[in-house]
Amino acid sequence: MVSFIKMQECYGAQHDNEMSFGQLINNPLLINSQPPLERDVMLDNMKAGIEWHNNMVRLCASYVSDGLGLEETLERFKGVTLSGYTEHQTVTQITTAYYGAKRKGFDKTASGSTEVDKKPPKTEEPILQWLHQIPDTEPEFLVEGMVERNSLCLVFGKPASGKSFFAVDIGASVATGRSFQGLAVQQGDVVLIVGEGGRSIKRRFRAWAKHHNMNSDDIRVMVSRSAVNYRDEQAAEKLSSELDEAVENGLRPVLFIIDTLARNYGGGDENSNTDMGKFITVLDQFNTRFDCATLIVHHSGHADSSRGRGASSLKGGLDTEFSCTKERDTVIVQCTKMKDSEEPEDLKMRLKPVELGIAQNGKPISSAVLVRDDEVSIRQTITKANARDLKTFHEAARELGTEMKLGDVLLEKTVSLDNWRQVFYRRSTGDSPEAKRKAFERARKSLVQKGFLEVSDDIYMLKLLDAGQAGHDPDN
Repeated sequence: MVSFIKMQECYGAQHDNEMSFGQLINNPLLINSQPPLERDVMLDNMKAGIEWHNNMVRLCASYVSDGLGLEETLERFKGVTLSGYTEHQTVTQITTAYYGAKRKGFDKTASGSTEVDKKPPKTEEPILQWLHQIPDTEPEFLVEGMVERNSLCLVFGKPASGKSFFAVDIGASVATGRSFQGLAVQQGDVVLIVGEGGRSIKRRFRAWAKHHNMNSDDIRVMVSRSAVNYRDEQAAEKLSSELDEAVENGLRPVLFIIDTLARNYGGGDENSNTDMGKFITVLDQFNTRFDCATLIVHHSGHADSSRGRGASSLKGGLDTEFSCTKERDTVIVQCTKMKDSEEPEDLKMRLKPVELGIAQNGKPISSAVLVRDDEVSIRQTITKANARDLKTFHEAARELGTEMKLGDVLLEKTVSLDNWRQVFYRRSTGDSPEAKRKAFERARKSLVQKGFLEVSDDIYMLKLLDAGQAGHDPDN
């Protein structure tokens, strides 16, 4: 067991760079005779944001050596939340350092016991609280309007649709603090669990860095060497343990990226709601434990490319979902679910080639990066969901709205919001009024955003397009 005196010797000196327990203890050059830790000074420095992480780790080690419990240790750190951190993030950092100190042997009371091996409790707070005790907060986005903190997100698309480039773009933007396609980001470290495309992942980040005139070594992303079967408890625990150790060494994760769901699903049945439910539960646990968001890269359905593949419980468990489609060199990302916020506008981007050098065989090494292009004109197609929703619009227009024709040519078709809602609810299969309301809101927004309908003062009008598109009445 490492003595507290040894710990004092190691931690006595101030260092410019943050270091882990192992780095400091195992480096004999750092061992010197220093006075005891000045805890009050260190706490004041933390409040001032001076070497916050270094001071926090050293103080945790000293409190553990004194035999303090976690609650007592957290009490000592009151009022030291680092600027830009939430209180929950601060508690998570301190809790990780506290149990790290126990594992490193700083607990004098643990001699001959297995206390140092105990896992930290998932929460030290009561399960229940009163409504008025919940603080009023606004959504905290990692990517403005798109990816919320501590949320479960997914992007799906066909093979070679650009969905992995989209994930790399978000990951690199968050890891560097650079805006994502013009949208503000909250900077933090990123953990990428690669199940496929591992050989090309470094090239994609290098291409992103070159395009943005940055050094790829400055992109704070940790990448897995292989896929992780999240539904296997041992595999999930191993990943969690490695993340704990990485956090001790300075990792500050805000985003997990899983590419792809299939490769990290462990061979289970993607169509099983039970198997999928377990997968989602584990991801939620990782989000809560590390106060992160998770972005899953997924394949579209075999028969219906307008939805993600597999069990219906997957979409039900998501906070946000995006579809990714590609037309020639244009990549279009559209929001297909946004649980608690306004759906963002469609992203229209081009895949721009980036030359990275010359291989030994003389051939060029290249990758690509996404570049926003709002001038792209997207040819919309009617999905099965769009067709079903338009059918209720046509029915409402015939029953309660207006239709203007010149012979057999349709000139105009309009219906009020209330009248359309009435017919939609009548045809909806939703099992509650709230479910029907949400379904109608999604249908209304989607049809307007995709350009099938226009709206003015709650009057919806069919936008007449080319024959066979939105102007087609399925019942005529």
